Amino acid sequence: MVDDADVQPRGAGGGGLRGEVLVGSARAQRIGRYQHHHVGYGTWMSALEFTTDAARFLAAADDHLAADPVLSTVVTANAHRSRSWPAGGPPRHFWWLVVRDGAGAVVGVGMRTAPVAPYPLYLLPMPDDAAVELGRVLHERGEETLAVNGALPAAQRCAAELARLAGGRVEVQVHTRLHELGEVTPPAPVPGRLAVVTEDDVDMANLVVVR
Repeated sequence: MVDDADVQPRGAGGGGLRGEVLVGSARAQRIGRYQHHHVGYGTWMSALEFTTDAARFLAAADDHLAADPVLSTVVTANAHRSRSWPAGGPPRHFWWLVVRDGAGAVVGVGMRTAPVAPYPLYLLPMPDDAAVELGRVLHERGEETLAVNGALPAAQRCAAELARLAGGRVEVQVHTRLHELGEVTPPAPVPGRLAVVTEDDVDMANLVVVR
């Protein structure tokens, strides 16, 4: 079982982070291109890599996702979904995220691909400081973020940092768990047998529907 949560950073007075989806840091490039944002804590360094290209995301993260296919099912299925964009390209709130450690290994992933407001993030497990740094990056570039879904504690830590920077608080809307079905035990059979329905059975079928 995996803990999962839908958490929402709330700004002062119930508002949220406001602004255009632009990068406000010289350490990153404009969203829509493959961008890198590096941050180091002591001797450990993580790299947050954003892209709007699902194929590029899968090329980098496919092995990481395959290592835990049950936990990764939402992200994997979403990445394989075909999409087409108007001439202007994907919407503002749309990207995939790969988190790498100092050696370049993938240690976490996330996405922002929801088609409707508030366009929540969806995060899979990642190092704690990477989740916090993600919140900082989104705040720095003015990307409105009012909801975070996904695995704990990554979703909680990212939302907490977003709320802290906005001078607000975090509210947990719902907790869920992901269950994996192991061995299936067929139910005991019932008396009778399957039969093709004919016109002679119409009255019985109507009786069943009415009841």
